Amino acid sequence: MENEFGVVLARTPSGPIDPSDFALRKVVPPSLSDGEVLIRPDYISLDPYLAIQVYGRPVRGTILKPGDALRSRMVGTVVESRHPGFSVGDQVRGIGPWQSLFAMAGSELEKLPHLALSAYYHLSVLGTPGITAWIGLHRIGRIKSGETIIVSGASGTIGSIAGQLARRQGCKVFGIAGGDAKCAHARDALGFHACLDHRKQDFAARLKEIEAQVYFENVGGNLLDAVLPALCDHARIVLCGMIAHYDKDKTHQFRNLHMLLEKAIDVRPYRVSEHAEHHGEAMRELAEGVADGSVTCTHTLARGLETAPEAFAAMMRGEALGKSIVQVGAA
Repeated sequence: MENEFGVVLARTPSGPIDPSDFALRKVVPPSLSDGEVLIRPDYISLDPYLAIQVYGRPVRGTILKPGDALRSRMVGTVVESRHPGFSVGDQVRGIGPWQSLFAMAGSELEKLPHLALSAYYHLSVLGTPGITAWIGLHRIGRIKSGETIIVSGASGTIGSIAGQLARRQGCKVFGIAGGDAKCAHARDALGFHACLDHRKQDFAARLKEIEAQVYFENVGGNLLDAVLPALCDHARIVLCGMIAHYDKDKTHQFRNLHMLLEKAIDVRPYRVSEHAEHHGEAMRELAEGVADGSVTCTHTLARGLETAPEAFAAMMRGEALGKSIVQVGAA
């Protein structure tokens, strides 16, 4: 335990997030108090919303300052326990720092069942991203069989799961992604009816051919503006993420915002944590979808905690496919 280390924020970015905005620091292995568990992470989740904190803005009242450790969802293995509910070797899930070893209160951890799949599925389709997609579709978007839905960020974690769940519900699903490879992945691997490349010159024209009842938004900015003409009267917009707005130095020009009023479009943001009473139902359908092969998730793995800064920056540049995860210690 002499060479433990973690990733901290070195400086608040003034533009696109760069690996140099982070730094590695030595970590002193902690001594456990009663009720605590010592964890060695196997997989650490990289999530776009973390960029809000990296840029110095609060998330749930918490502000990340230079020198602070980043924290995100992780799957890890218990190496020491002073909590009666956990034993050495248990696999757990929780929110922890980007460190090779850390202590947490057992009350903040969830013991995980054994999976035939890789454990990192607990951070994607069988974790918060999957639940977020399900809540957005069923509780916020109120999708119905036969409807047409547009999903932005179609090759990303939540977008890819949302599209598959909507298809499973009997919806016609159009994805939006950047680049031929991502669009082909959405069509061929995920079963989207079609996927539009927002970098192509004919993107706006192709959008106008769609009349969708639901738009599942993961991006925002100019993409949100471009989609509004493709929505029908009384359409529903599920406001799940707005990655285009996380960099506060970016500006966006809206030309179609008036359509929200003219078409009486219902725009609904949400927090998945505020729908906890439906998480069990969501997990049941997600598990069924994984079991029958109708729902899956692609994972982009970076190996080694020291690769987390570059992997996070690459994800924010749109270079990752599906769920971005750092493999720390698992085989």
